[in-house]
Amino acid sequence: MARFEVTGQTSSPDPATLEVSVFLKNAGDAAAPPLDVEGELLEERRRVRLDRELVPGESGEVVLR
Repeated sequence: MARFEVTGQTSSPDPATLEVSVFLKNAGDAAAPPLDVEGELLEERRRVRLDRELVPGESGEVVLR
């Protein structure tokens, strides 16, 4: 089964923009199919797709803007 370790980091490329980088590591023992990552802040939602499979031990990153 795929199991994720999730961490994140924020940045602000300009005063009106917030970006959240989400780092996902497949800590399970099976591959994880492509997946959607969704975040909400101040009643605004963003969704981004990690378009590739993550095999066990592999990491991926998506950025919510």
